[in-house]
Amino acid sequence: MKKILNLILFVILNFQFSIFNSKPALALSQFSTDYQVTYDVTDKGVTDVTFDITQKNNLSTVYATSFSLSLNQTKLDTLRVSQGGKNIIPDVKSTQNLTNISFDFANRVVGKDKENNFKISFKTTDIAQKYGDVWEINIPKLETDENTNTQKIVLKVPPIFGQPTYLDPKPKKTENQNVYHFDASNLGNRAISAIFGDTQYYRLNLRYQLTNPLRQNLATQIALPPDTAYQQVMIESIDPKPLDIQSDSDGNWLASYKIPPSENLKVNLIVAVKLSLIPKKNFTTNLEGYLRSNDLWNYSDQKISDKLPQLKTPQSIYDFVVTSLNYNYERLNQPGNIIRGGAVFALTNPGQAICLDFSDLFIALARKNNLPSRELQGFVLSSNEKLKPLSLTKDVLHSWVEYYDTEKNTWIQVDPTWGNTTNGIDYFNKLDLNHIVFAIHGQNPTQPLPAGAYKNSISEGKDVSVLLVPKLNFPDPILEISPPLIKNDRIVIQINNRGSVSLTSNLDIPPTSHTYPKKISLYIPPLSSSNLEIYFRSRPLFRSVTENLIIPLNGQTFVPITIGPYFDWTIYFYLGVGSLIVFALISWRLHIRRWQKNSPLHW
Repeated sequence: MKKILNLILFVILNFQFSIFNSKPALALSQFSTDYQVTYDVTDKGVTDVTFDITQKNNLSTVYATSFSLSLNQTKLDTLRVSQGGKNIIPDVKSTQNLTNISFDFANRVVGKDKENNFKISFKTTDIAQKYGDVWEINIPKLETDENTNTQKIVLKVPPIFGQPTYLDPKPKKTENQNVYHFDASNLGNRAISAIFGDTQYYRLNLRYQLTNPLRQNLATQIALPPDTAYQQVMIESIDPKPLDIQSDSDGNWLASYKIPPSENLKVNLIVAVKLSLIPKKNFTTNLEGYLRSNDLWNYSDQKISDKLPQLKTPQSIYDFVVTSLNYNYERLNQPGNIIRGGAVFALTNPGQAICLDFSDLFIALARKNNLPSRELQGFVLSSNEKLKPLSLTKDVLHSWVEYYDTEKNTWIQVDPTWGNTTNGIDYFNKLDLNHIVFAIHGQNPTQPLPAGAYKNSISEGKDVSVLLVPKLNFPDPILEISPPLIKNDRIVIQINNRGSVSLTSNLDIPPTSHTYPKKISLYIPPLSSSNLEIYFRSRPLFRSVTENLIIPLNGQTFVPITIGPYFDWTIYFYLGVGSLIVFALISWRLHIRRWQKNSPLHW
């Protein structure tokens, strides 16, 4: 058996040779093989796949008697194998994420330069998936062998798909705007990925079930799905309303609650989520926290240091993780909670990996090589859990990672787990529109807990419900500016976001005659507030002055500020008057004493 082709995950050719004159078997390279594979996608999501394989004998003393093919597709229908117009009944066996097809040839093609042409065709729903209004097509890379002469791939999609938002690699030729031709010259040992559509919308119903076992009030926080470079969140309802919502250093939205003693609290949250294919700029100035080692991402451990190659780029780190670990489907079904071993466990137990291990190893390697990185946990839509596995027993379904690209000034999400389980689908250069972030773990590898992980002793069922919905309109933030608070050296202005979406704004506040200019990147989650501090460069000497401070929010907002003098002249006036009175009394007393001293004894 020898591996020569990877189309859906990989293709393994197994030839049995008949040898003339009792000569020893010759190498597989004694054949030249041409492959043309056609993927014809229908508007129902079914793909007709046809392998048209031509094998030429390079010697007169050998011929192939059988053929074996392994596909990383578990959903095959109407499988048909034929040679020279004759149907062949194949032997089909399935494993976790593979379908193995093997058969004997009906006709033996003998002779040098003789050609054996045979076809394998089937229908599958594992190539193209529709999520909402978005179509995604993924064809894994070809892995060629020394006997491969040519390889060609034709991708056909319905005209109603329109033009792809993303298509990689670029086709060598395009026909009628919907037929794409690829060959070895432009495939470059890469998978083919296409996305038709650039935005996806979801509605999430999330339930948080909390318990206070104490005999006193318990202050606690829950993590709401946050905004990311790819994701915008709109809070449609939250019951009961939190005391406040704050954003932590990773960008998580933390809603605060107070639970009475020995009571339970159930929080129901409905949010709309908009996912975009292209990340928006996300400037992060403090990247040092995303380079630190910890118990799970301990890149200084000797077990890692002794084994790790020098990986300098995000792509090389991703490739190393994808090819070094093997996903263990059985581990998810083991009783009890899954123990998270971290990067050291992943590297020393490569056959026991689940999504957390792929993430932990990627982050440890990235941080070791001075690449800021962090983990994401959340919900991912999957049309085939064997190719794109999820934890089916928990509400927290998946873990993936992101690294910070200093050239693009944004976080880039990648999924090494699915890169492994699909054996070559590209989840590095593009992700998809199905990964919804619930929690970001950068400074702390385990906190905050994502939605779905908040349960108590009476919890039943899943706490996460996700629905694809048509396009939604996301409103602007609703802002309120509280009256300015004047302190000795600065003005403090509270900006309140009463709306359902966050506020992101780069403010450039011009100076006034008494204040310095201010440049600040302002980020305020919905139902939250933030303080803006502007420092004085001077104060009036004698009387208060009223000026308009221009804050460029939603156009221009004029905030009147009344700036008092450094000194409260009213107090000094009364002190002065009091001093004059005291001085007058003292002077009068001295005058009386002097008069009494100098007055005559007799009149």
